[in-house]
Formats: sequence, C-alpha cells, structure tokens
Amino acid sequence: MYFSYFVSVIMVSLALYGGWLLLRDMWDMFIEPQLAELPSASFLIIVQDCEQEIEGLLYFLINQLERYDSDYDIVVVDNHSGDLTPSILARLSDAHPVVQVIRVPYGRRPVAEGMPLCRGGVVHVMEIGKRLSGEEFMAAVGSLLERDKREVAIVRHD
Repeated sequence: MYFSYFVSVIMVSLALYGGWLLLRDMWDMFIEPQLAELPSASFLIIVQDCEQEIEGLLYFLINQLERYDSDYDIVVVDNHSGDLTPSILARLSDAHPVVQVIRVPYGRRPVAEGMPLCRGGVVHVMEIGKRLSGEEFMAAVGSLLERDKREVAIVRHD
C-alpha cells in the first residue's frame, strides 16, 4: 500500500516528533535526576484550630517529600490552638521523626519561634487555617516541590 507524497511527509514528521518526545521524557525520567539533586528544604507550617484537616495534610506533605527523595524536615508551629490540634500533632511527631512540633503561647510570633528549628537551605513558610485552605495547601506544596526540582536543583559533583 502506497501513500501519496503529502501523506508520507506528514507521517514521517509525526514519527520524528514522537521520537523526540520519547527521548525528552526518557531524559527527564532517567538521566536528569542523576545529574542534579535537590537542596535541603524545610517546611515551616503554622497551624491554628484545624483539627479536621491537619492530619491528612501532613500525611500528604510527608508522602510528597518522600517521593522527591531529598533532605527535608517539617516544623509545625501550633499557634495557640484551642481544639484537638496539639494532640494530633504530638501523635504525628511521634510517628514521623521528620516532623517537629512546637506550641507557641498567645501573643508570640510563630515564625520567629519556628525558624531556628528549620535546618534546610530553603525554607517554605505556610499558614494553614487563616491564609491557606487544605486544597490550597496541597496545590502550593505540589507547585513548590516541582519548582524546586526544576529551578533550584544543584549539579552533582561525584
């Protein structure tokens, strides 16, 4: 079966484009991660009265950070919560050693109290409850990790 010249040119062009996309995806998946590594990162998360969603959001963050396989830590500052948030955070910090929890009394500055505990080269500060909803937090975490992977990666010198 023979095609016309025009159809043959289109099929060869599509085959070349598909091959280029395949090579680019293979580069992104296998070669590029071996050439670069993410810097250490800290997530400073300020929470207040969010017992309904804090456990799910922190598990989401831990799973995302494990997926990117980088050096990270999570510092959660409880800004004088009046619900079950402190007990949920205590249980999570016992189960996961990368999570540190501190409780700040009323009138203190939560960022100033939590920043000395962050040991990463990059610190992401987020506030769940007043500024970010749960959905916005998950979108921000995904966006930050993807941006760190693409723009902040450091070339390895092995």
